[in-house]
Amino acid sequence: MGKISDFILNGPPEDTPAGVELRSAYWKLVNLMPISHSDWKILAQQYVENPQYVGKSTAEPRERLGRLANALSGGNVKGLSVDFTWKRFIEGLVLVNVETLTMSIKTYRGRFEDHRMAKGYCHPQRDLLRTLNGEDDEDLRGSASDALNLYFQNTQQTAEQVMEHILLKVLWSLFAAYGITESQWRQLVAKYVNNPQNCPQITSRRSDRRHNLQQSIRHTKKLSWKRFLEALKAIDVRKFECTFLTHVPGQPDVEVYFEVDITTLSFRSNKNEPE
Repeated sequence: MGKISDFILNGPPEDTPAGVELRSAYWKLVNLMPISHSDWKILAQQYVENPQYVGKSTAEPRERLGRLANALSGGNVKGLSVDFTWKRFIEGLVLVNVETLTMSIKTYRGRFEDHRMAKGYCHPQRDLLRTLNGEDDEDLRGSASDALNLYFQNTQQTAEQVMEHILLKVLWSLFAAYGITESQWRQLVAKYVNNPQNCPQITSRRSDRRHNLQQSIRHTKKLSWKRFLEALKAIDVRKFECTFLTHVPGQPDVEVYFEVDITTLSFRSNKNEPE
């Protein structure tokens, strides 16, 4: 827990490309809250001992606490950082009693930095319980192509009325803001996977990467941070500015701002798979 204390005081060190900004944003939020190191330890212990947050795990509370602290801290092995996923981010918010999370994003697309804005919100506890209880496992019928054909007919409606996960709401709002059609999406994804900087130029690997992206955005209840970033990169978003606003009952709202340079991110390996 020594690293946790250090993060509360000084923030986190450098991390893997996919999770660094998300982990940093979490600790910035915690730093702005009236939470001391001892307070955080108490909250973390209460979290892992709460039976409603156990889900299907058979691990003891102490083991679960170690895994969570490891994810939040990045691990103890020098040069080999533990990935930080959206699920862990939401867990961290639930741990400090965040009731509502609002995400505002401004993206810059293409060489001319065509910028658009989108916003979404969620209730972290509800989202976490849905994940832990397997309620976000969807029985996807039919092909991804047929589903996306329907979704792209009215992207704004898809964002507002179909998508339930905050990252999917934001992503489809951006599709609407940029006016991306299904045919454009297909062309952009094909261009993305055909770029050797993004994907090994092996037919099966290109096919798998394209399939994974198609499947990811047809879901409605879950999307990983990695796939969110990769979908943005596929439509040629090169950077974005993001603000997280959190509400904890009885406390002032807390807001943090951060930027992500997507051009520096690589998704070639299986290192940062979805949670």
